[in-house]
Amino acid sequence: MEISGKRLSILPKDEIEKLFGLPKFTHEDRLIYFSLNQAEKEVAYSHRSLRARVNFVLQLGYFKAKNMFFVFDFHMVKEDAQHILIQHFPEDDEIPEDDVPKRTRISIQKRILDL
Repeated sequence: MEISGKRLSILPKDEIEKLFGLPKFTHEDRLIYFSLNQAEKEVAYSHRSLRARVNFVLQLGYFKAKNMFFVFDFHMVKEDAQHILIQHFPEDDEIPEDDVPKRTRISIQKRILDL
């Protein structure tokens, strides 16, 4: 147990990251968490832009793994985004450079909760 300033810290930083940070997927994890059933595919493909489609699948997979939503840049999750492109959008081989706007991200999160 560590006291920093006025806050009591029960868990070390690496444990906090494991609990609340972005999931760190292996190849096998990606195959499981980024697989889509028919309803999920329909929602994913209903987005017009590739970046929204990829973000939807990323958010969905992370939500399946941790029951949490995350804010991230595509460069932070490059391996996961690349896997999604290969699995679900093979016609597009470039990870989008621009991230989704906050409004789109919130809309995606609501759609995931609806599923």
